[in-house]
Order: sequence, then structure tokens, then C-alpha cells
Amino acid sequence: MKELTKKIIKHTIPIIVIIAVIYLIIVLINQTEFRSLAGIFYSLSFLIILTLIANTLSSVSESNYVSKEVGKVLGIGSITANIIGLILFLKTFPYEQLHIEYLEKFVDDVIVIVIGSGVIKVGGVLLSILTPILNSAGGFLIFYSFSRILLKIPEKLANSLSPAIFYAGTVFSVLTLMTLMTFSKNKNIAELGRYIGDRTGTYTLYAFLITFYLLSFRDILMSYSSFLREYIPLIEIGFVSFFILMIADGIYTHFKKDKIILIHVVNEWKLHKPNVVSFEETWLKELESGIDAFVIHGDTTSLTLKLVYTLAKYNVLFKDIEKVLEPLTSYSEKEVPIIAFRWHKRKIYHELMRERINIISEVIKRVKELME
Repeated sequence: MKELTKKIIKHTIPIIVIIAVIYLIIVLINQTEFRSLAGIFYSLSFLIILTLIANTLSSVSESNYVSKEVGKVLGIGSITANIIGLILFLKTFPYEQLHIEYLEKFVDDVIVIVIGSGVIKVGGVLLSILTPILNSAGGFLIFYSFSRILLKIPEKLANSLSPAIFYAGTVFSVLTLMTLMTFSKNKNIAELGRYIGDRTGTYTLYAFLITFYLLSFRDILMSYSSFLREYIPLIEIGFVSFFILMIADGIYTHFKKDKIILIHVVNEWKLHKPNVVSFEETWLKELESGIDAFVIHGDTTSLTLKLVYTLAKYNVLFKDIEKVLEPLTSYSEKEVPIIAFRWHKRKIYHELMRERINIISEVIKRVKELME
């Protein structure tokens, strides 16, 4: 507690000094012909002081003197202080005195962007089921405000981008909310949530490009290429149908993976198994279920544990066990896309199976050499 008090005092003294210095500067400037500068220092004072307070709270939250829960509260307090500082700076800044009053119309939208960023940062501090919700809300606020800013810019191109930005933000918000599925106890649902989370940025970009095309670029294209008017709707329907089918088939086969995709892998492995591994030896028979799990599902855990146990029974040295297991421990599985047609998934799974069979062959060969 004593150390914590010292830390707080250490950060508080500079804040008090800076407040006093800023106050003196404002008083002195008001007595000169540069009074307009006083407004700038007045606005900056809010930003500087609250930034220092935020840094103090952040420093204390990261120290070992407070509990994890208190640290989170202080972290949120730090973010809040930064946001308030920026809002006060933007709201009190002397735009008219500096003859930049045209920027004032953007202030409210910039403030919403600041708040949205703060909401996302709070989600990062909490790191819980609330994180996707806060990220979704914060992201939407940022996209929405940015779209409003573009509408206020007296440029046709900027105005045309505004709706696309708004709809992209909506897609981002929805996709981010869908990452709540990662908290599901169902493996397939959680995997789908992680898959979406990893690609939220990419899908948001796609949404922006598609909406920009539909709401702006399409009209330009048709006006300049009148002969395409008859074909563009057909092309669009084709693309939409293709992607809807791919998404639907991808999600369906993800949840029916065992019956639609892996069944082919299992059947092919049954054909290859006698040529890859002979289970005549007792120790190999004990590894069979682990080998099957690895070849079909890519699960190295079961096989690794069984190999360690088997080799330990035969008094194999640890350094030799490590060499034997190296192909398994260094194995990195290629990700199978969820949003893809089943034929593409089958192709990837078959490639993975062949790769795993080669690994199994190498591992069994090394084990046999040690057994001899």
C-alpha cells in the first residue's frame, strides 16, 4: 500500500505543476495582444491534464499493487479520461478565432469516432463475452460517423462513398457480434465463430466494395456502357447465386462434416492403412486409435502420448523419444476454409490425409529402428 501511495504521488505532482503552468500561461497571454492564443491553451489544458490522469490510472492498473479486477476498473477509467479530454478539447477549441470554423461541423462526428474507439478499447480491457458486443458497437459508431463526415464534404466522390462506408460498418458490426459463437461449448459453432473473427476485416472490405458498386459505381458503369445494361443484371444474379450457394454449402458441410466430408477420408484411410502400418506388433496395435485420430482429424495429442508411453516402456532415452516425435510435434495443420464448396474441402482434407500418412510412415520407421 505504501508503494502504491508513492506511485500515485509521483504521478500527481507533475499534474499539479502542469495545471499551475498552464494557468499562468493563460493569464500572461490574456495580458498581451495574442489573446486568441489563450483559447488554444485553454483547450489544450483539458487534453493534457486528462491525458496525464489517464496515464496515471493506466500505470497503477498495470502495477502489482492492485488486483486484476481493480486493474480493469482503473484501465477503463484511463480510457474514459482520455475520451473526456479529447471531447473537451474538440468542444472548447477556438475554431472561429483561428478562422477555421468550417471544421466545426465535423466536431460532433469526430467525437462519436472517439467514443467508438474508446468503447472498443474498453472491450480490449475486459476480454470477456462483452468484448465482441463492445467491439461491434464501437466499430459501428466509427463507421457511421465516418460516413456522416464524408456526406458533409463538398465532393461528389466523398459523398458517393458515404453509403458504402455505412453499410460496411453494419456488416462489421454484425460479423463482430457473430464472434460471440466462439464462447459456445459446441466445437463446430465455436470454430465458425473463430473463422468469422479472423476474417471480419476481409468481409467488411468486400461489403464496402459490393455496396459501393451497387449504390454508386453501377450507375456510372451503365451510363458509360449502355450496351452492358442488358447483361449486367444477369452477371450480378450469377455472382450473387454463386456466393449464396458457396456460403450455404460451406456452413452446411461444416456442421455435417463427419457425414459429408470426413466419411470420404475415413474410407480412403481404410484402403491405405494396411499398406502404411502393419498392426501385427502389440505396441503398434496400442497406437492404432491414436494413428486413426491423427490421420483423420489431425489430432496429435493422443498419438504423441501413446508413443511416449510405449517408448518409455522399452526404456528408450528421452533424447531419442524427442527425435522420434519431432515430425508430430512440429506438425502444423493447414486451415480448411469453412466458407467453401464441399468439393474444395474434400480436396484439402485428402491432401492433409496424405501429408499425415507420410508423417506416420516416418514416425513408425523411426520407432522401429529404436526397437530393433
